Amino acid sequence: MYTIKSGKTIITAGRVRMEPEGQSYVKQCFIRTPHLFNDKPIVTVTVYTSNGNDAFPVYGVEPSIATGETIFKVSATNNELGKESDTEYWCDFMMMGRLK
Repeated sequence: MYTIKSGKTIITAGRVRMEPEGQSYVKQCFIRTPHLFNDKPIVTVTVYTSNGNDAFPVYGVEPSIATGETIFKVSATNNELGKESDTEYWCDFMMMGRLK
């Protein structure tokens, strides 16, 4: 994970492996950062694979309950609903906000 801090504003970025959630046509990951924010931070994500197979559009970026850290769950699904995929997918993320 990469972190840039300027005053009370912090930007963290990194890459997390997507894991199947039940069936392999749904992938998810959890983005964690050891920082707490004043308000909900801005979060951007990109889901991709290095071999150019099926696209997995993101359908959810949800905050998760945590103590002492900030966690978001990212969910993506195959653009052909129900089509299984054993391909490895990754989620690049960037999270920015004002620290508590």
